[in-house]
Amino acid sequence: MLMNIMLTMKVTISPIPADYSIKTEYSPLSELTLNCKYKDTNAQCNQHIFENFKFFAQTLYPREQPYTPTQYNGKGYMNAISQVTVIVTTSSESYDITKMDESYILDVLSNEIKITAANHFALSRAFATLVQLMDVHPELKEDKKAYAIYQAHVSDKAAFPWRELLLDAARHYISLETLKRNVDALAIAKFNVLHLHISDSESFPLQFKNAPQNKLKAAQWSPYHYYTIEDMVELQTYANQRGVILYLEIDVPGRVYSWGKADQDIVAHCPSYSGNVNNIPINPANEKSYEYLKGILSEIFKSALFTNGNMKISPMIHLGGDEIISSCWREDTIIASYMAQRGMSTSDLWREFHGRVNGIISEITNGNFPYQVYWADSLHNGNPMTEKSIAHFWISIDKSDALNKNMYVIQSTHWYLDKMSPDADKSHFVFQDTWMDFYQVDILAGVSDDQKKQVLGGGPCQWGETVTERSIEQHMYPRALAISEVLWSNPSSRDITQTVIDRLDNLNCKLFHAGIKTGTMKSDIPCFGYPVK
Repeated sequence: MLMNIMLTMKVTISPIPADYSIKTEYSPLSELTLNCKYKDTNAQCNQHIFENFKFFAQTLYPREQPYTPTQYNGKGYMNAISQVTVIVTTSSESYDITKMDESYILDVLSNEIKITAANHFALSRAFATLVQLMDVHPELKEDKKAYAIYQAHVSDKAAFPWRELLLDAARHYISLETLKRNVDALAIAKFNVLHLHISDSESFPLQFKNAPQNKLKAAQWSPYHYYTIEDMVELQTYANQRGVILYLEIDVPGRVYSWGKADQDIVAHCPSYSGNVNNIPINPANEKSYEYLKGILSEIFKSALFTNGNMKISPMIHLGGDEIISSCWREDTIIASYMAQRGMSTSDLWREFHGRVNGIISEITNGNFPYQVYWADSLHNGNPMTEKSIAHFWISIDKSDALNKNMYVIQSTHWYLDKMSPDADKSHFVFQDTWMDFYQVDILAGVSDDQKKQVLGGGPCQWGETVTERSIEQHMYPRALAISEVLWSNPSSRDITQTVIDRLDNLNCKLFHAGIKTGTMKSDIPCFGYPVK
């Protein structure tokens, strides 16, 4: 029997790599062992790399565990691949999302697999590519222990360093187990940031230990549905192992109605607007509001959230700043009096609030500011920004006001997964087809060449009003996979061809193999390994 047999069909890789070739030859695929060393120290790689490899390797065998090389030999198939040799360029485990290098080279040869990766995050991207090169063994299609892998060369890197998914854990509670499962999905799809929207009008399910912020447990959905700071550290540890960074959004000064369940003094009171909980902002005229914020931010930044074990992540936080109902401030008599005494408008009040929060962060971090992300509304109000402030665009595609201030930007405009149809002027109304609209979004449109480096990336938002953890994955996947390809590859052509459909559908099946409860992209045969009679 020949060592390699010609295949009549080809596997696909998504997001599409920067440079790659896939041959028509394949080799039998056995259970893989990992040999991994750091180039700079010649030491064996850290244990979390081996744990991450175990996760990706399980998606290689969606039916039964594969034959051993000896068992393949007994069937006449020689030189089954059973070894992955990895060289990681640096043993450093310090990561800055704005400067992330996720470049790797992957070679599947006739009898082994070789990978060179810049760091652990880059290696996770290489593993995500590797699992897509697996296929059914064409000579042994009915044999559930028989697999094949294509010979290939892939030289790849990300088009944008910041590729996030926002999950809303405030409108409906999402269990830690489900959050971890979605981290798995992000890793397979080559996203690298989980943006957890954890504070909103309906609830604030993050529990704190110290006063006064520990009173905010009254803002949870129930006494049983909350996260501790330790839960967030655990989730960060899990995410980092997959090459993903977790950061939290504390959405202020608007959308804090739930905080009032803990302390009515820290929210604005405006009877004319009380019919909608989303109208209620914080009370910037009360010093207690800043005491709560200082306590919240202290417990977050003084935890092990960004310095956990070997991993050191440049600290980051999202501080909201969208859809402020300033009329509520004007109606609150205490806040109105505060503004009148100082000759302030509501815009002035917001700017003062923003500056004071900056001061609190500076005090907590001894002037070592984290990356602070704000919805673009905050920028449009003229709020004072630091050199580490990042504008997050969600309505406009025109980012010039931030770019002209030499700020970094990220974009979620036109990538709202909660909408059944992304935009009224788009042509794809059927829910499953809206990914085609997502695929057309060019976040560099209208950006001059010398400002493109300021566009870090962005990502889709899955707001939680209409989904729970029972339905959230089908709602996001596979549609979010179109965005993952835009952010990783920035493909020059955005034509919706059968090749693109097949590529994303194949990636969707990899999520399914990893236990993600994905939806459908096209009417076709079930994913390889789908339960059969």
